[in-house]
Amino acid sequence: MGNKQNSAQRRDAKFTNININNNNSSRLITDSNNNNHANNNNNSGNVTTTSNIINPSLSTHSLEYYYPIRLSSEQSLALFGMWEVKTTLTWKDVLRFPNINLGSCISCGIDNMKLCRMQPDIKEWIRFEKAGIKDCMHMSPWKPNPFTDLGCSIGDLVVYRKYLQPKILTACGVSFTTLKARYGLTEELMILLRYTLDDWLDLEITEEYLAQIPQDQFNQIFGKVARSEILELAKRRNHQYSLLVDDL
Repeated sequence: MGNKQNSAQRRDAKFTNININNNNSSRLITDSNNNNHANNNNNSGNVTTTSNIINPSLSTHSLEYYYPIRLSSEQSLALFGMWEVKTTLTWKDVLRFPNINLGSCISCGIDNMKLCRMQPDIKEWIRFEKAGIKDCMHMSPWKPNPFTDLGCSIGDLVVYRKYLQPKILTACGVSFTTLKARYGLTEELMILLRYTLDDWLDLEITEEYLAQIPQDQFNQIFGKVARSEILELAKRRNHQYSLLVDDL
């Protein structure tokens, strides 16, 4: 009799423990679900998406590298060496390899028009030190302004006279009047520049200036050409420019 009672008590205690454990498990599961639900609510505004990863301040041209340039085997070898074979050149490659710049690309026969299409912003070439004043002769597709794009001063026209030729100025629309009024061109600098008469005429030197410049400085700038002759040439050239502007 006593054994039966003991067995019944043990059975009841076992069932009680099972119920207690089940209740605890249910409570744990419920608490866990509640916590997960709360965390999801808290993080609903901070979901990581592609738009979060990409910095919205980066413009499209910062992420795209424009048009790749197809390379010959010789050009690939010259730019990348024998350890990396590439069939195209991108702006990303230019930034990645220290030895690749505007000059090295031109040297291996890549057309500057293709380089301009690959990276049309000349300031990016300058900013990453992939081009400089000495490359001006190759920059015609970009038509850079030496003062605003390359950071030159009026004195640099003399220092880098070999590279900053008058045609660079005329190509970007810098005129004689602009050089005088905005950048501080003086007669002393004009003498040092040693531009030809055609250069000054292309820069649209004014008749008013030619008429008032002192004779000794006039001779140092223009040589022994008569003032009246240069005035007539300037008048004709400026008249032609006026007609072209009117047609536009």
